[in-house]
Amino acid sequence: MTVKIKPLGNRIAVQALEVEEKTQGGIYIATKSEEKVLSGKVMAVGEGKLVDGKVIPMALKGGETVVFNQYSATEVECAGEKYWVVREEDVLAVIA
Repeated sequence: MTVKIKPLGNRIAVQALEVEEKTQGGIYIATKSEEKVLSGKVMAVGEGKLVDGKVIPMALKGGETVVFNQYSATEVECAGEKYWVVREEDVLAVIA
């Protein structure tokens, strides 16, 4: 699959994963919280952050699964696919 979105600078394009509303043990997770944490697969990464005229390369790579806050991301649609554009420093964790 070819991704038709290219984030700029220190941003990444993430395709959101489906949120599980029920755990394996059968407990339902409340969906109404003030700030949702989302997870998704990194589809594209920017060049990196520009500091003092030098580009610092991105630590994240395409294909990694990351966790980020809903309110730190911008939702965009490109070629019929929905993506979240997130700054690298707004990523909370990488899921192994």
